[in-house]
Amino acid sequence: MSRTVIVAAVASLVLAGCTGSTEPSQPPTSEDALTTTSPVTEEAAVTSEAAPTTEEPEETEEPAAFPQTETGAEGFVAYYVETLNGVHVGKQDIKTLRALSEETCQTCQAFADVAEASPFGGPYMQFISGSPVLVGDEAVVETVLEQESDGSTVDSVFTLTWGDDEWRVSKIQAAGR
Repeated sequence: MSRTVIVAAVASLVLAGCTGSTEPSQPPTSEDALTTTSPVTEEAAVTSEAAPTTEEPEETEEPAAFPQTETGAEGFVAYYVETLNGVHVGKQDIKTLRALSEETCQTCQAFADVAEASPFGGPYMQFISGSPVLVGDEAVVETVLEQESDGSTVDSVFTLTWGDDEWRVSKIQAAGR
């Protein structure tokens, strides 16, 4: 067989896939990539049960897990916000939230009262960042929180008090007040 015949045969196979246009064809859309034109056979339609998972749900840390350090204070504020959200979505008990703050923290009591009376059904806010300063048995944590309702950020200051080997929120206020 001559070299010309082999080249001609290969060229015809390669060109058979072409549309005749010199422009590249458009890539398939995500919808095209997810659909198929072949009929579903009875064998292909059979599904199996998902294998049971052995992973435990992620547990939130207990207040005692946050030491009397700047890092511990910042982590505790994030835990407080996470617990507040948990009450709003029905995954945390209101008593747990109330136990994280002093009875004298008016904002804390207001947050807990609203979460108990009218839970939002979704998270209230997210902890974005914190900048803690530790002075004796007190920590001041300047925080940035994101409101879930509109995505706006709120600069807040959490004042924490250390007692009985754990942090408690003693005051929450808007930054600059």
